[in-house]
Amino acid sequence: MRATGSGAEALVLNGVQLVPASNASQYGLYNYGTVYGENIGIHVLNQPAGQGPLNIVQSYGSIGGGTAAIQVDDGLSYFYWNNGDVKGDLLGLTGVSIDGEVNFDGATIKSGYVTVQEGTLTLEQAHTTIIGNLDMEEAESNIAMSVGNDTDINRPILTVSGTTDIAPGGHLQLQARSSDFRTAAAGNRYTLISSGNLVGGENLAVESTSALLYVKSYGVEGNDIKALVSTKSQDVVTENTLDAGGSHNAATAAGHLTSLMSRIDEQDPVFQTFANASTDAQLARLSESLSPDVSRGVLHAATNSQTLVSGVINERSSRARNATGSSEKGVWLQALSSDANQDERRGVSGYDADSHGIAVGADGQLNADTTVGLAYSYLDTDVKSDLGSKTKVTGHALTVYGNWVHDNWFVDTSLMYGWNDNESKRYIAGTRAKADYDSEVFGVSALAGYSLRLMPDVVLEPQVGARYANVGMDSYREKGSAAALNVGSQRYEVGELGMGARLAAAFALGAGSLEPEAKLMAWHDVIGDKVATQSSFVLGGDSFTSRGTTPVRDSYELGLGANYRMGAWSVGGSYNYVTASGFDADGFTAKVRYAF
Repeated sequence: MRATGSGAEALVLNGVQLVPASNASQYGLYNYGTVYGENIGIHVLNQPAGQGPLNIVQSYGSIGGGTAAIQVDDGLSYFYWNNGDVKGDLLGLTGVSIDGEVNFDGATIKSGYVTVQEGTLTLEQAHTTIIGNLDMEEAESNIAMSVGNDTDINRPILTVSGTTDIAPGGHLQLQARSSDFRTAAAGNRYTLISSGNLVGGENLAVESTSALLYVKSYGVEGNDIKALVSTKSQDVVTENTLDAGGSHNAATAAGHLTSLMSRIDEQDPVFQTFANASTDAQLARLSESLSPDVSRGVLHAATNSQTLVSGVINERSSRARNATGSSEKGVWLQALSSDANQDERRGVSGYDADSHGIAVGADGQLNADTTVGLAYSYLDTDVKSDLGSKTKVTGHALTVYGNWVHDNWFVDTSLMYGWNDNESKRYIAGTRAKADYDSEVFGVSALAGYSLRLMPDVVLEPQVGARYANVGMDSYREKGSAAALNVGSQRYEVGELGMGARLAAAFALGAGSLEPEAKLMAWHDVIGDKVATQSSFVLGGDSFTSRGTTPVRDSYELGLGANYRMGAWSVGGSYNYVTASGFDADGFTAKVRYAF
């Protein structure tokens, strides 16, 4: 029910005689929806003499008016407020009884008494006056209020003209406002309740509903209840987040929340979510989403292209040197697929990375000992952090490769340059921070060994290898969330030394030959670069560093494959498994080659 226009009143009971039904013990007005008048929501006047009290009951919904939500000019009237909202003043009531979660967005309640039973009365405006008595009569009686820039520090937030009676167990909850985070470190002193007469003021517990807001002290002074309120310092928030089980990165980011919260609108989902985190444990869980992804997932996506392509090229070279009658030139096409999983390590979340792509190449002999080639690869990788952030990496790479064979000795080498487009998404408190940025990778690898022919068609190759990658990531600026970040540029190096062996064979099968192989390698990262990012919130504030865990240095690789060669054509596939502490990856390839 809505009434608009100057002086409009939604519901007017002027001299109305209410007659209860024969089976009813009382009568009244029950609201389950919306009643709003531009001037007055419900106006009661000229109640008939001798009529019993009028009961207005709100079970849920809202009552509102520009001047008053409810105005009673005469007679007895009671407002039973069990739930919902009231916008505008409450005037002329005999009593108000609150038994539920209710919100009052008005300046004045004029009533003989206001009783808060097992419920919470939330005061939306900076200052509220009750003309009458206030009774917090239950252990679960709560009043919630806010302090902010619109709060006059020289005026009480709640003024009660009569007596305020507080039973043991009463609570006053202070809710965070954006302006709270712009106060001096020492805090502000507020008069929360000022009453004509105060009974049981010592029974009231004053507490903050936000893990970021600190009630330093409170107490009774005469007929007033006063409190010293401030935001928690960066060091305190950081320490509390760690103590509550948050990671070091979450604690570091949470410590910078005070600066961020002072710049966010109070209706923003980020502000609402973090300001309403009532415990350090809740704040710690939420803060895990504040820092950028340092799980190494994007770094893996960048270096994985080198790993996959060099594996393809080494396989191509090994088959060429072991085959008989191999043609000098050829072109090849290979499908690439990889699925990697990293578990959480030392408080840093893990990730899943799924890669799919293709590589094409051509090679030919320079002389009897040397073959050179050129390859292009395209790889799409979807990285998902265990915390929910996502990055799509679209990569391209050019690789120059060659292999040298003399007697039973061989050396395979490759040099690659790759460029990637990265699309990242982080999810913070129901918002999404997005960014696009570029990265590049330079890599070089070498594999050397000796071929031992165990049988005419079986060869064993002990091998040693080295591979190096240098990854650079551009700085970027997120958008789409109040918690969006400016993230600085990054550069990482991976340098690995390895050793192992390859066992291969060739058997006549049909019109061609079947060439199975197996390999085993152990790798050690001699550099061990640790992921770290320097970030700051886009809305302002100091920068902070988020750190990944120390990488696992040792990894092990098992490969199985088979190739079928018939004339100038050969087709094959392979499976590769890589494992390290808390990490494993499965790789699959399928290829075709034509020699001419």
